[in-house]
Amino acid sequence: MAQARGGRPPARSTIFRMKTAARSELRPLKLDRASDKPLNRQIHGEIAAAVLAGKLKPGSRLPSTRMLSNELGVSRNTVNAAYEQLAAEGYIESAVGAGTRIASLLPADLLGQSRSQRPGKVRAPRLSRRGAAMARATVPFDVVERRAPGIGEPAIELFPFRIWKHLMARQFDSLAKSELGYANPAGFLPLREQIATYLESTRGIRVSSRRILVVAGTQQALDLVARLLLDAGDRVLVEDPGYPGARAALLAACAELVPVSVDAEGMDVGSLRHPHRKARAAYVTPAHHFPLGATMTLGRRLALLEWAEGSNAFILEDDYDGEFRYAGSPLSAIASIDTGGRVIYIGSFSKLLYPSLRLGFMVLPEELLPRIVSVRGFTDRHSPVVEQATLAAFMGEGHFARHVRQMRAIYEQRRSALIEALSRHAGDLVDVVAPETGMHLLVGLRGLNDKRAAEAIGPQKLAIVPISNYYHRSRRCDVLLLGFAQCTPDDVDRSVRNLAKAVRTLKKRH
Repeated sequence: MAQARGGRPPARSTIFRMKTAARSELRPLKLDRASDKPLNRQIHGEIAAAVLAGKLKPGSRLPSTRMLSNELGVSRNTVNAAYEQLAAEGYIESAVGAGTRIASLLPADLLGQSRSQRPGKVRAPRLSRRGAAMARATVPFDVVERRAPGIGEPAIELFPFRIWKHLMARQFDSLAKSELGYANPAGFLPLREQIATYLESTRGIRVSSRRILVVAGTQQALDLVARLLLDAGDRVLVEDPGYPGARAALLAACAELVPVSVDAEGMDVGSLRHPHRKARAAYVTPAHHFPLGATMTLGRRLALLEWAEGSNAFILEDDYDGEFRYAGSPLSAIASIDTGGRVIYIGSFSKLLYPSLRLGFMVLPEELLPRIVSVRGFTDRHSPVVEQATLAAFMGEGHFARHVRQMRAIYEQRRSALIEALSRHAGDLVDVVAPETGMHLLVGLRGLNDKRAAEAIGPQKLAIVPISNYYHRSRRCDVLLLGFAQCTPDDVDRSVRNLAKAVRTLKKRH
């Protein structure tokens, strides 16, 4: 047995069986002296585990701190710390003259924990109706680490991280200590001012920085709007096919989603006149419909605004990648022609900079602003201030505009390389639809099932996703989305050759 002082040093692992407890009821107490876990936490863990497993019964006597410290070869303070923690958590109790014992009245959840964790005994959690609806939604967010690129992910390796790192270090030095406390839920004012300037020059939206709310990307923007505007059962018009993340955010508010078809001119606004299409809001991606790539025409934009005015409804305008337009300048937003305060404009920096930055913004009608800022304040208070300040400097010093111009040129090259590779390797197999905006194009498989084709092609440098994933209800489709932003021309050529090989094999079997 190891000794507290003198003699041989204790072994790396010390095993002790409590003499005052029934030997049949307790496993040996093990201390691993090579572990990073403190010895007092190890003692605490062993005794707590024995209680939870029912091996130490209520009222069982424990050795004194002096006896246990001698037996284990540890300091008495170490055992005292373990006992104090066990007492604080309700495992043990001490009384003068009675020693230390397992608590006579243990919480029922402690005694039942081991039984509830036995294999086959775990009950599925009961979800709320809202939670179940969200869980059923098709959302392209992976629970595990993703191995393949996603549609619309930017070329992160080309982001000017050296400049960003320099600007961030400067913000830490220049921000006042008061600015590192709790901040304005609406966002860092210099950043909101930069966003206002940017929107006027690129989207035709003349707006005061006061009407801009900085958020953690499109998902939070939609969640905040849904919390504020929608009651359970309220109808929301959504594009079909459309962005699953928007559907999930709206379902979280227990909204009733009404799918509206999309054609070459965008959402079919004419169908909104039917009585069953009466709704509280409409979610649209007019600059570059996701995933079909259509640009909503001016006539339909005006008709959508007229519908919103007549229905006392709001338009949720998601402008997720309109900067990447390869024929002319980015289009003006619906918000730029809104005179009735019906449009909530949503923008994000995820595709322009890098997704994990988690910064986006909303342009809000005047009457909604104070209310939605309050909602933001009591959900997660505000976005990180240092990142906001860094982005404000990045925009103010011209780095942002320069980076967007460079990426537009690079994506256009990669888009052209993809179109050329498809023509060369698969021209006899597929039909290509290449919108003039965005970071993906579409490939028609001429009757071949898109999900089966994507599975046969397998993971590639090129992002390949079946379009059937984006419809409101399950349906058979024959179109693939190809995301080219992360691919070099060599990556594109190799991926397209693999795609052509897989499609050709499937067509022979079909």
